Order: sequence, then C-alpha cells, then structure tokens
Amino acid sequence: MSAPADPTGGDLLYFFVLSNPTPGDDDEYNQWYTNRHIVDVVKLVPGVRSVQRFALADEQRRDPPYAYRYLAFYEVERDQAAEVFAQLRSISGTEIMPVSDTFQRDHIALVFTPITGKVTADTV
Repeated sequence: MSAPADPTGGDLLYFFVLSNPTPGDDDEYNQWYTNRHIVDVVKLVPGVRSVQRFALADEQRRDPPYAYRYLAFYEVERDQAAEVFAQLRSISGTEIMPVSDTFQRDHIALVFTPITGKVTADTV
C-alpha cells in the first residue's frame, strides 16, 4: 500500500498560463489550444497529470481592464517537473507540438507549489 498523498497537494506543482489570442482570432486560437495543444501536452509529456482551460468570466471582483482572457491550468508531478519543463521547452513550437500563430507570445507562465491544504467551510 502506498503512502497517502501530501494533504497540501505537495506531490503536484501547478503550472498556470495566462494568455490571449491575436486580435480577432478567438475561434481559431481556442480550437488549437483545446483540440491540439493540451491534447499534445498530456499525450507527449509524461508527468503532466491533467490540463484544464478557463475563459475570463463576466463576473469579476475588480473593474476592467483585464490583461488576459484565458487561463490554462496544468497539474504536474513534482518528482517529474524538471523533465516536464525541459521537454516542453524542447518540443514546443516544433512539428511535434506546434504553436498556433494565433497564440500571443506575451503570455504569463508560472509554476506554483501549494503551501496549505484546501480550506473549506467544513474544515474550519
């Protein structure tokens, strides 16, 4: 029997990519990102557990402007993170994992590690 996962989610790192399409190219960008890119990532890069995409909601805490309209959330196995990011650097933008011309290059890509477990009304 394996040891239980770290309650903080410490066995995972969370890779967030905030991005935008080139002007007027939302449909093509979303088709590429959803049907090609994230599929390529989970199929070709061992250590990426899952990917989920999000679009900016109409309801926001603060008033506009908002710099980014899309978010991709990747769960990465902590013990494979160095290999994951090396492989992404190596194959992203190649024939193996093409990057759409509709993906604006001025995106934000950051990796986070949990420092607490999840807090819910039931746990406090």
